[in-house]
Amino acid sequence: MDIKNQHIRNFLRIIAAIILLVYLYDIATDKIRDGKIYLDMNDGYVIFGCIAILLAIEAVRAFVKKKLGKDGKSHE
Repeated sequence: MDIKNQHIRNFLRIIAAIILLVYLYDIATDKIRDGKIYLDMNDGYVIFGCIAILLAIEAVRAFVKKKLGKDGKSHE
């Protein structure tokens, strides 16, 4: 795998994880303060999008690793 690709993947993982942690913090503070959680469709789209990005990164990585492994050209 190319070092540049690894940095891009790590950057996307970090951004998605930070966004998920911010939403988790917001949900937890609302639950503690008001006893209720207020989420709208946009919150759901952002959370779903972050999870989809994380899953897509890992799926593409596994696919490429599998294809390179079959050819015997695996360079980790």
